[in-house]
Amino acid sequence: MQIINLIKALFSRPASDPKVVRPRVIEPTSKEMNRAMLRLDELAKPAIFGEIGGGKPQQENRAASWWGGNFLGAPGEDVPICNQSGKIMHPVLQIRVDELPEIPPAFEGFALINIWMDLQSSSFWGAENG
Repeated sequence: MQIINLIKALFSRPASDPKVVRPRVIEPTSKEMNRAMLRLDELAKPAIFGEIGGGKPQQENRAASWWGGNFLGAPGEDVPICNQSGKIMHPVLQIRVDELPEIPPAFEGFALINIWMDLQSSSFWGAENG
């Protein structure tokens, strides 16, 4: 008899459909909404757009913004090595700060910002959104 009950349990529907419990939606108060909007305004930062390409880099001016190499560095400064792979990093972008349409506070006091990547890093290619 136990085997028949087991087979019935596998193929039969329950006596009643399970209840779907939906969470109750609680709308924020106007005070909570104003506080949230003020906090978003505090955290929001304006985007700074730049343009890459459109002309050949200035071969005689390595202090200009560059895409993909020919970076300047301090005397004796070497190409960075990736901590993860131990390999030399690839130059991606050199930004000359005074060429930006707007200088973010974090960039104040800098003349150039160089961005490097390790193209052999396993975490680089597996990153979300590329």
